[in-house]
Amino acid sequence: MALTIWEALAVFAAGIGAGTINTIVGSGTLITFPVLLATGLPPVTATVSNALGLIPGSVSGAIGYRAELKGQRALVLRLGVAAAIGGWAGRCCCSCCPRPRSRRSSRSSSRSHWSS
Repeated sequence: MALTIWEALAVFAAGIGAGTINTIVGSGTLITFPVLLATGLPPVTATVSNALGLIPGSVSGAIGYRAELKGQRALVLRLGVAAAIGGWAGRCCCSCCPRPRSRRSSRSSSRSHWSS
């Protein structure tokens, strides 16, 4: 999939903005996910790309706020276990559900949806 220069600039700008927002308060996905969909990426690819893009911001945020995180080990472990259980349960639910029969993955159909 080749992006136009304007689409590439939009994705870059959304990434910079979302990274900044994610480091401070989170919710940068509200910026990047719609931009990725608008460029024609299928929803699953956009979701995975978005999730991978969150890693550097999360790491830099943890480093930047390390003084505030001191003494939070027990809380982080409890929340980590809860997140792992929730992720596992979600994975089980998704693997039990039937998959859609058709997907709108062509770039032209995605563009026509966004332009109307």
